[in-house]
Order: sequence, then structure tokens, then C-alpha cells
Amino acid sequence: MNDLELQEAYYKTRFIVADIILCADKTNAQLDELLIKNNCASYAFITAHNPLSQLMPENENKRRHEQLIAFIKKSEFKYFEGFGEGTASWPNETSLLILGIRKEEAIACGIKFNQKAIIFGQLKGVASLIMIQ
Repeated sequence: MNDLELQEAYYKTRFIVADIILCADKTNAQLDELLIKNNCASYAFITAHNPLSQLMPENENKRRHEQLIAFIKKSEFKYFEGFGEGTASWPNETSLLILGIRKEEAIACGIKFNQKAIIFGQLKGVASLIMIQ
């Protein structure tokens, strides 16, 4: 898949946490309520699965997800587990919705876990797809 096709696939992905369904370039009132409830102004949706968009075995993805959780816990951000639901040709990816993270921190986290993109947003704003690698 070339970069343009990959970017199009990211825009078709739904990012799901509990009953919140987030899509790139869209606002989400439920997510805004969650941010307000937790006294946060920003968020990121990040996975550690399938680094650089290369499919990995499930046990490797699980190990990487556990590393992501440990990393975020050290940073003391509030987070919720969810998943990215892409096309039928790509498996769902367990992910974290991280509250209160700054854009620079979110990008650094995506780079640390070898991701090509993350979702970042702010209260009352659209969810932005950020291509990072």
C-alpha cells in the first residue's frame, strides 16, 4: 500500500472507545464531554500494533500494546482502551485514547512505537490525522 492509499485507509478508520466513535476530520460531542469531565483540553488516539503499517503476529501486537500502556502509565496520563476499526482487509488494532496529552508528546509517542500516523484533537475541535513517519 503506498502512502496515499494508507492515508485514505486511515480516514476510513473508526476509532472506538466504549460508546464513543471518533473519525478523522470530525468533531465528537461525547468525546468533548469526556474531556470536560476529566478536566482535559486535548487527546490522542494511538496504537502500538503493526509498526510502520506492517502486519505483525497477534502475540507481538499484544506485547507492544502492553509496552504502550506501561509507557503511558509512567507519564501519568488518563487513558482508555479502545480499538481502531479499519477496512475488512485490515484487522482491528487495540489502541489507547489518551487524555491531556500535548500534540508534541503524542507525536513522540507515535514515533516511539513506530506508527505512521496518530489521531490528535482538542476540546471542541476536529480529530486530526497526523502523519508522522
